[in-house]
Order: sequence, then C-alpha cells, then structure tokens
Amino acid sequence: MPTISSIFRSAGFRATIFRRPARRVLSLETLESRVVLAVSAEEQYFVYRLNYARDNPVRFQNEQSLQVDLGYVQAKPPLAIVESLFDAAEAKVNDMIARNYFAHMSPSGINANQLARMNGYALPEIITVNGVNYTFPNSGNSVESLAGGMSTADAALNGLINSVGHRNHLLGITAVNQVYNEVGLGYAFSAATTFRHYWAVFAATRDASVRYATGVVYADANNNSRFDLNEGLGGVTVEIPALGLQTVSNAGGGWAIPVPDGEYEVHARGGSFSGVSKVPVRISGRSEAVDFRSGHGVG
Repeated sequence: MPTISSIFRSAGFRATIFRRPARRVLSLETLESRVVLAVSAEEQYFVYRLNYARDNPVRFQNEQSLQVDLGYVQAKPPLAIVESLFDAAEAKVNDMIARNYFAHMSPSGINANQLARMNGYALPEIITVNGVNYTFPNSGNSVESLAGGMSTADAALNGLINSVGHRNHLLGITAVNQVYNEVGLGYAFSAATTFRHYWAVFAATRDASVRYATGVVYADANNNSRFDLNEGLGGVTVEIPALGLQTVSNAGGGWAIPVPDGEYEVHARGGSFSGVSKVPVRISGRSEAVDFRSGHGVG
C-alpha cells in the first residue's frame, strides 16, 4: 500500500556518505542564473504540477478529485528549481533504495536539513518570519516531503497534498513555509525494494527576499497548451536581455533566473526549440512563472 512519509526502517544498515552521485555538470550555488542539466522528465513534471497546484489550489483539487478541501489555501508563487536541492532530493531517494528504508532520517542518522547542507544548499540556521524565529538544526526536517509506492508524479503529489503536514510544506500554508521559494525533486525506482517508487521533495529558502522568473520550455505534442510528461525541451537558452542574464533549460525542460522587481521580456531560443519566443513578465514582490511552447512566438 502506498505510504506517505512514515518510518519504515531505522537501524541495522551500513553507514554511507549520503551525497548524490555526480551525474551532471554542477554550477555555483549562488543567487545567479544557473544550469540544472540532468533532471529527469518525471522530476521536472512533478515540479510543474506542484507549481500548478500552488497557483490555484481549488482548481487543482477539483481537477484531481482530491479528498481534501483546499478552499482555505491561498495561492502561492511558483517554486524555482535549484541545483543543490535536486542533488539532496536525488541523494535521498537513491539512498532509500540502496538501503531499502523509508524515513526522513537515514539509518546512519542524517536528517533532511543536514542532507540539504551536505549537498551544497545554504540552508540558514534561523529564519525569521513576522518576528518569529524558526530554527533549522541538522537534526531536524524542515525541508523534505517523502512519498513511497506511487508510480506516477501525479499520484505522488496528490497523496502528499492529501496529507496535512506535507500540504503545509508544499503549498506554503504555515508561516515559515510561506517564504520558501526554491525546490528540488528526486525520483527513483527499484523493483527490489519495499515501495519500489520513491519520491523526495525538498522545498526551502536561502533568502526569502529573492524573486525568480521560472518555468518550463516544452514541445506541446498533444496540443493541449500545457506542459505534460516527456514534453520538456532541454538545452534551450532562456534569457532576460535587459538584465544580461541567461540560463539553459534542464533535461526536463525546467529553468529559473533570480531577478529584481521590474518589468522584463524573457526570451527562449536555440536547441530543439522552434523559433524565438518572447514573453513579458512583471516581477513585483514575488516569483512568477513563464512557460515557453516551441513554435509559439509568445510562449
């Protein structure tokens, strides 16, 4: 039976370094445009669907026939993809498969906050929201949601949102979660393990004042005017000429650029993207989603 973030095993396994194996070109984890290359189609699709749910929770609830009423949940900005959070999330699912456990804390005692830091994410020790200090010790988990046993991104996300603790985390409901602005996703499968399918979502913030333009680049194969699994285009240049900033979409089609408040035109071109697309975006106190469809000049 699919399980959400319950502890499966807690002891009796060998120690591990518990970092994600190197499998793509890394970029410096500072707040500038970055390249996140080897993200799988399933991982990027999960991020897209999560941001879709954050944008309009009630719409998502109705479309997915969720068991929970999301009428009380306010819309939130999209979470921007970050290299080091993908590293942490993928390290986690790979470790759970390698040692056949399912828990926020690894058998060797590493919890999610520490894992994020081990993989290069500069998670603050303290975050202050509305005058309240929230601490992020290595021994705790303030950043990770886990799902096991779900074979698709949609099923995993729906299960997490039906669970109140994960819903608070991913939809930004509680005070500290409201300031989270970055995300990484890990997915792994092994038929030799208890749950077979393992999902880890790391959502957090290094600096809550940072805003992003973020989204996906895709070929709309089924002509439904939205991003679907396996439609992402990697290696496409996304740029904001007015700021002199650019990045390259990851293998799943995702991209993110931190930007100051203002009005900009965002361009997508190159790689397997057909033509050049130019989309206006206004950043005002929050991140904004900008998606590009190949062959469409206005996104």
